[in-house]
Amino acid sequence: MAPRRPVRVLTRAAVGGGQRQVREWRPIQPRRYRPAEVPEFAALYLAEDRETALAEKLGIARPEAGEFTALDLALRTDSSTSLVLVRGRLETVIDLRQIERLQSFVDVIASFTVPAELRRRARKGGLTGPLTVTSVAELGKALLHPDWRELPARFDVPATPQIFGQEVRAAGIEAILYPSSKTGALCAAIFPDALGPQSFIELVDPAPPRVATRLDATNWRDFV
Repeated sequence: MAPRRPVRVLTRAAVGGGQRQVREWRPIQPRRYRPAEVPEFAALYLAEDRETALAEKLGIARPEAGEFTALDLALRTDSSTSLVLVRGRLETVIDLRQIERLQSFVDVIASFTVPAELRRRARKGGLTGPLTVTSVAELGKALLHPDWRELPARFDVPATPQIFGQEVRAAGIEAILYPSSKTGALCAAIFPDALGPQSFIELVDPAPPRVATRLDATNWRDFV
């Protein structure tokens, strides 16, 4: 599930305005691969271009038409968000663009069943009965669903990709690579406490004084 060759990262991160957010490099609300209702852990989210970084940070897809930008729809201005260029190295990742490599994982979870009580509660809540994943195609659809926030928002429970992120981190894998549901560009969810001794993420752009510019296995606790 993890490639043997290291992954080199050169991408952009969108961070909330202000020096404190730049220093911490972490989301301030539940994200796709970090659960809302499990023991909390850090995750650094990156995107390969400016448009995607903003869309993922703001949670707003690219407007299809009209004069409004994603920043306009989020009631923000360019000065309220900082975009920085970063680079780095990751030793172990799960790449959801190669979902077929998770077949062995699917072979394990395909035998899971959904309790009758949970099905009953789902129907009561107006949801289609919960389904189990039995193929890599179904897994990819569940992990990359654009409306993944629905379950956490309506029922205060983790979404499928959030649970998956928890399991990936628990396995000691450093990151998940995935296509943005908003632009299709490449994104990464990096788990700082899983970084190996050779892995790191560092700022390329100049940083203000006293702002940490490198994240690695020796200092990740300083960022959370």
